[in-house]
Amino acid sequence: RMARRLPRAALRILPGADHILCLGRAQEFAAILAEFVRSLRGSGPGPGAGAARPEPQGGGSVSGA
Repeated sequence: RMARRLPRAALRILPGADHILCLGRAQEFAAILAEFVRSLRGSGPGPGAGAARPEPQGGGSVSGA
């Protein structure tokens, strides 16, 4: 369901995969990730595109102190 809602998403099911796929099957994971990244080239804005994040307002600390 999540893959259908995310633009350019891809769902790959690897039978018998461990919970941490990038460690348990590192080479296979790297190949799948590289394939996905190659599929994104030229398909949209690159890193840093879009509006800058606004500065925080209020001047207080995160901890509230």
